[in-house]
Amino acid sequence: MTTHIRHNKGVVDRNPISRLNVRSYSKEEIDRFVSKRPDLQPHIQSKKTASNHKKFPKTPLHYRMNKDALEYFKEYAKEVKDPKFYHITISFDHRTMCSLSPNDRPDFAKAVYDVIWLRLHTKLGIKKPKKIKPEYNKYKDLPRIYSVLETRDRYGQPTHEHWHIVCAIHPKHHKKVNDLYWKSVASSPRSFLFDNQTYYYEEVVHPLEVTEIKVPTDQKGYAYWKDWSQLETVLDYDNKQASKSRELFSCFSPIKEASNATTHPIRRAG
Repeated sequence: MTTHIRHNKGVVDRNPISRLNVRSYSKEEIDRFVSKRPDLQPHIQSKKTASNHKKFPKTPLHYRMNKDALEYFKEYAKEVKDPKFYHITISFDHRTMCSLSPNDRPDFAKAVYDVIWLRLHTKLGIKKPKKIKPEYNKYKDLPRIYSVLETRDRYGQPTHEHWHIVCAIHPKHHKKVNDLYWKSVASSPRSFLFDNQTYYYEEVVHPLEVTEIKVPTDQKGYAYWKDWSQLETVLDYDNKQASKSRELFSCFSPIKEASNATTHPIRRAG
């Protein structure tokens, strides 16, 4: 039985799609009809998902930061055996960000990040992490962190500032890293001052989104190697603003031994 769409008498339906008896046409016929009508394209186009962001054209900056960040973590994996990798997202209350001027939003996001960065260390029992130098034995114990301050959502559309963080944690700390650890990291001081105004963390900072990134060790005979594919995908996603906006605000901590590395987020254009 074919279903027909009834129209009220005297009412002109200007949407050609609604005049189609959809069930009496094959998908190929409908696609062929719609392809000849550009005005109908928005009705049938599917929204881009985070899984197909790889299809976006990438800039040299995007490729370079993917490579630099991956090498940063590979170098650490050579120094210590089997660190664990985590992906952390810090996002903020929409109304709070709207109340700030565009020029103040990055500084506001950085103020929150600095507190969470410090607690990532102190909750592992690492005191005064900024004073631990490369020549110290405790230097290897420091988490390796790559951070990106982004203003694009998962679909590549403009949005408010938020942080993406990839964190590698030394094996000696693995037993400490559990749900309680992440809750303690997120339990920042009740309030803080920014531009002479008091803000409450629970009102302006959303709960941390934390996911473990699997980097398994594969074996074939006597040969062993790590599968970095999941980390590569995460880094490519985090760096997407380098292609979407042709700039990237990112940093390494501790500093990566490279000319374009910094412990503070800087604007990289490309």
